This record gives sequence, structure tokens and C-alpha cells, in this order.
Amino acid sequence: MQKSFWYLLAWVWKNGKPSLATIKQSPGTMNLTTGTNPNTTEVPIGVYLSPSGSQQKQVKILRQYADDYYTKISTAKLTPDEAYSSYMLSLRPRLIYPLPCSSLTENQCKQVQAPALATLLPKLHLNRHTCHAIIFGDSRYGGLGLPDLYTDQGYGQLKLLVGHLKLRDETGNLVLIAISHIQIHVGSGSKIFALPYPHYAKWVEQNWLTSI
Repeated sequence: MQKSFWYLLAWVWKNGKPSLATIKQSPGTMNLTTGTNPNTTEVPIGVYLSPSGSQQKQVKILRQYADDYYTKISTAKLTPDEAYSSYMLSLRPRLIYPLPCSSLTENQCKQVQAPALATLLPKLHLNRHTCHAIIFGDSRYGGLGLPDLYTDQGYGQLKLLVGHLKLRDETGNLVLIAISHIQIHVGSGSKIFALPYPHYAKWVEQNWLTSI
């Protein structure tokens, strides 16, 4: 049940224009039974990826994961190998799980990853102010090879996009509709993925596709 979520969409009208209500304006809960258990469980509200497109709650949740990691690892006596494994096998999967469906900016990804790097690098006997080109650089070129969260998001987005388009499933059809919608707004005969994003950014709202 804790891996499920729901949204309540309520509209607030002002001067004839609608906007999505906040949780305070339209509070609500959903309680369901699971399996044969007659007791109800409250389903978490789906605020990680807001229908309005806001990423603030998602950033806050991911930052909490990184802050919790910082608190625990800072006081732990770990070898460099153990510290590296704690990041790659414990924290990183929690951080990257929602990223394919997210559209965080590069600065937001850096904000999320900052506490983890601050405690991990000293455990690896590196200065916490080490240049990110070295931290995220490929080991073939003398880098640490630590995964960059923004790169992880981009890879996940592309994998999701190409996968559904090749499957030609319902989600793939919805993606094609969204692409066509942006194409009309851009007003160009060239495909949007072949155009430099800054050239049409002012004409379309930021969303998952423009993030890609």
C-alpha cells in the first residue's frame, strides 16, 4: 500500500479562470483495505509528481533521503569500499527511482545530491570540494566515476520515452500526442527534438518532454 498513491484534483475559479487547488484548500484522505485484512490503511497522497507540473515536492522528498544518508554515514565508521557501496546500493536506487518520470533541473539535482557527496567524499579520502569533473568523470580519464543525478535522470527519461514509443502502447500514444501538441505550439516544420531548446523555450511550458 505504501507504494501506491492517489491524486485529488479540485479546481479553484477566479475571474473565470481555473487553477488547481492546494492541499489546504481541498484536503482529503483515502483509506483502503489490502488483501484479506479488514483494517483500512491510509494511502499516501500523490504529491511527489504534481499534476500541475511542479517538482518542488519531489525535490523535497529526495533531499530528505540525502539528508538522512548524510546523518547516518557521517557518524559511521566505514572503509572507502563500504562507503562507496552504501551510496551505490542504498541511497542511489532511492534517488533515481522516480527520476525517469521527473523533470528536475540540473541545479535541483545538484541540490538533492549535495548532502550525500558532502559525507561520502571524506569517507573516500577525497576533499569534499573536489571538482565535479573529477567526481563524475569516467575512470578511464582519472575520474572517480560516481554517477551524476542529472545524467541519471536524462538516461531514465530517454529509456522511458524510446521504450514506450517502440512498444506502441497506450503510454506511447499519449507521448506522441504530447509531442504533437508541443510541435503545434512551436510552429516549426522541423521536429522539436531536432531544434535547439532555447529557440522555442519561450513559447512552450516546461514539462517532461522539454526536459528531455
